[in-house]
Amino acid sequence: MVEARAAGIPMKLVVSFETSDLGEREFFYDQLIIKSGDNFRKEIDLYAYKPSPVIVFEPFINLGFV
Repeated sequence: MVEARAAGIPMKLVVSFETSDLGEREFFYDQLIIKSGDNFRKEIDLYAYKPSPVIVFEPFINLGFV
């Protein structure tokens, strides 16, 4: 989808990434390329990391009478 914008008018961009390939990679990589009519080109690197659990261990565990 191409949308014309006047210079200086902000816009919000939401990038969504989905894949069915969950191989042994640590992260996935792609690029967002922004082009304009006057030969401007900007490449923005995108990285998507695999979800991983966050495990928090208590610093002190009271096992009571064992």
